Amino acid sequence: MQDRKPEPATDFATWRLPEGAIARLGRGDAGSAAFSPDEKYLAVSTRWTGMMWLYELPTLSPVAFWEESGSLTFSPDSRRLLVSNGNGLRIWDVQQHACITVLENVHGGTPVFSPDGQWILTVDDTKIYVWCAQTGRQIRETELRETGLTRPGNVFSPDIKFLARQNYDIERGRDKSFSVFDVATGEQLVCITEVPKWAQFFSFSPCGKFLAVGGLSGSLDVWEWQSARLHLATEYGDGPVLPYYPPTGELLVAARYRRTTAVWNVTEKLDAFECHGNKGTPVCFSQNGAFLLASESSGELYVWAKGDANAHTLSILDGYLRTVDSLAFSADSKTLAAAIWGGNILLWDVASRHSQRPEVAIGGTEQVVHPTASGKILATSRDSGNVKIWELGNGEPIAEFVEPDTGSRKSRTHKLRYEALSPTGQQFALCDCQGDFHVWDWASHKMLKHTLFTGPRRDDVSYALAWRGTGPRPTVKSGRDDVSYALAFSPDGKRLAGIAHEWIGRLWDINAGIEIAELSFTLPSKPGALGIAFSPRGDIIAGAQRGEIVLWDATNGKTLMSLPQPEENQNPVALCFSRCGRYFASGSWWQRGLKQMPIRLWKVATGENILTFHGHTTDVQCIAFSPDGTLMATGGHDGIILLWDVRTYTGGS
Repeated sequence: MQDRKPEPATDFATWRLPEGAIARLGRGDAGSAAFSPDEKYLAVSTRWTGMMWLYELPTLSPVAFWEESGSLTFSPDSRRLLVSNGNGLRIWDVQQHACITVLENVHGGTPVFSPDGQWILTVDDTKIYVWCAQTGRQIRETELRETGLTRPGNVFSPDIKFLARQNYDIERGRDKSFSVFDVATGEQLVCITEVPKWAQFFSFSPCGKFLAVGGLSGSLDVWEWQSARLHLATEYGDGPVLPYYPPTGELLVAARYRRTTAVWNVTEKLDAFECHGNKGTPVCFSQNGAFLLASESSGELYVWAKGDANAHTLSILDGYLRTVDSLAFSADSKTLAAAIWGGNILLWDVASRHSQRPEVAIGGTEQVVHPTASGKILATSRDSGNVKIWELGNGEPIAEFVEPDTGSRKSRTHKLRYEALSPTGQQFALCDCQGDFHVWDWASHKMLKHTLFTGPRRDDVSYALAWRGTGPRPTVKSGRDDVSYALAFSPDGKRLAGIAHEWIGRLWDINAGIEIAELSFTLPSKPGALGIAFSPRGDIIAGAQRGEIVLWDATNGKTLMSLPQPEENQNPVALCFSRCGRYFASGSWWQRGLKQMPIRLWKVATGENILTFHGHTTDVQCIAFSPDGTLMATGGHDGIILLWDVRTYTGGS
């Protein structure tokens, strides 16, 4: 159960790296977080990476990194940290950085310590469970009476006498009420139906008399719950509202409105600070209300510290990323551009492992970065049916197009970007939700070919197109499931390769608008994602479907080689050739049973898998090689970028 403390280092990007990696950029997609009651520490766990970071307050210096993740709860004396996930509960000694207790067969979630720290309480849909914090032995369970369908987010009163929980109306698709239960008996004491729209956040007053309920749409209600009397109702704009009662009894409120998070003493605004994006959520207050943690849709964390005369201290933890969607190195290999889900581009200094935003912000959302043959990094963004092309550092787009209206209500809103920008930077291709490929020449602002391939004219195709990743797949009304596409330009920008319906690839002459060849897989097609890439000389095309990678001759579409994939690498979707062209890399998406996704380096001439790395805990989304041939960068759905030393194989100095 021991977990070693990281060696002292100023560069925590090198702590506990996967074998073969030289740096980790980013700390993953932030999930749960908690302040210690003594307000000396902040703990943050990630959603996908299985990592948990411990920071000192107020400096936010990292002091520990554990290979653990889940919901977080500190003990009342701040000496222990409880981590809850699908594998049970684990208790960590904060000072020794060691796991001291494991509770494997724990029922329910939302764990809390009793006020004396001796017991742990958990709750599921029907019961409350009590466990011994020292031995992990179950002490008792109490059945909750009069329960219905509930939401996560049960809240205990400070003295653990009462439990508040949301009730969800699945037919109406909204939170319809909340209930308060007696913890000792399981009796439902009250059920209140007049709840704020999208009620989400609850907090009991220290005396247990009042219950504050915050909504996702700006509302706050305070109930004298035993009598079901509404004590206070107010609004704070249209964003999430987080209420919190510190031990002093005053009600603090954190409310998000557009780009600003404000802290209120109910009706008096105490402070406000600006966040980067329009979306985000206040996460939690520290026990005494001196600190507030807020999250941003781009992944950044904002830590607010209360000051005198409303003079606050604000720190930003910008290493927390959402899905890394695309990567591009600068011509000198010193900078790595990364596009992150949530409309966020970061520029990483490869040597220092520090990031910053472009000096001039890129507008729009759904951004993708693209390297060009000239060494410039371009970015594309899509927003409300408009496609814009930007040069990083330039405040105005260098090109803008209107995305075709396919009649699909989802065609302009899905997150996935089945698009490509030519290495020359002159042509842009897009696949819409109907399965049509469109190509523009941005220098002339003309659409060269409206439709290179026509898919089935069904609006329901977008349901399948919008699915990507490890979660449940949406239901498709009709037609084939798991619709996916892939696009890639040749280095000279004259040809476009694409894979669409029926898992058939096609190669086009763009200017002539004619099909040159068909690109066929050798194995029977299987539902799943697809990948495609041109070699640097433009003579070979690599394509991937579930269970197979195929190399084609880029002049006539002839199959050069088929590489059936091993069982642990059935989804090799991310593809990229090395700059020398003698090697290519494939990165796998998640599949059941895998804890780390394989990243394989292949020799083009023989199809030999000469090296395999493991590092990302879920889908590998993108791969990029540095121009000097020394580094390979991989980005994942886990919000991590890993740098790998590949100079032995790719001819780097």
